[in-house]
Parts: sequence; C-alpha cells; structure tokens
Amino acid sequence: MSSREALPPGMRTLGYLGVVPFAALGAAMFVAHDSLAAHRLGLGLLAYGCAILAFLGAVHWGVLLSGASGTAKSSDALVAVLPAAAGAVSVVLPLTDGVGLQIISLAAFWLYEHRSVSTRLLPPPYLVLRRELTVIVLAVLVIVLFGPASGVPVRA
Repeated sequence: MSSREALPPGMRTLGYLGVVPFAALGAAMFVAHDSLAAHRLGLGLLAYGCAILAFLGAVHWGVLLSGASGTAKSSDALVAVLPAAAGAVSVVLPLTDGVGLQIISLAAFWLYEHRSVSTRLLPPPYLVLRRELTVIVLAVLVIVLFGPASGVPVRA
C-alpha cells in the first residue's frame, strides 16, 4: 500500500469492531454482580489487550518482512516485540497494574509509531486509523482503571 492509497476495503470497519471487546468487557465490569465476576471480566479485558498489543507489533514485523520498506532500521524489529512482551507481563499482574501497563504500552507504542516510524514504514491512512482506535481504547482503559478495576480486590 503506497502512502497515497486508502486502507484496504473493510479494514476501517474491522478496526472499529476490534474496539468492541474493550468496550463490552469494560462496561460489563461496571454491572458485574460481584467482585469475582468483575475480576474475571477484567482478566478477559487484559487477555484481549494482550492480543491487541501482540497484533500491533506483528504489523511492524509484517512490514519489515515484506521488504516494502527500504528505510527500516535494525532496531525496528526489536521494538516490534515490545508490545507483545508488555502484554504478556500485564496479564500476570494484579488487575489495576495490568490495566495501567496496557495503558502505558498502547500509548507508548502509538507515540513510537507516530514520532519514530511514521510514514517511514507505515502509510498515513493506517496511522490515522491507529490514532482514532488508540484514543478510544485508552479512554475505555482509563475509565476501567479508575472505575470498576479500582474496586476489585487484588486476589478475587
């Protein structure tokens, strides 16, 4: 995809559908009937967030493996594994710490994409979609962090 092309058909829709589990699990945590149910929903939220973090890093691996970018740096592949590693750590932490780590990881990787990588590796339409989706997911996670997650015992 050149920087002048639009996203492939359906990608924008699928991207927004990818936000639904964050929103649904976060909302369910607010109405959970007890702390155990809220904790389980929170673990589901963390697991999904871990998968999304791995996916974001995999996008970079795909770009690098395609050879489409002649401007790749040796550090690009290394940085691309960091979201998955952070996601894996987040699922073994207490719920509030895991949500906090995912907030930091999503924000930091977004910042890396927009400041260090930008159009050197990624097309502008992808960067716009990433910004939109990241803002929504970060908002959901912050609401969960200071809402239902804050009331869930560390060991539910």
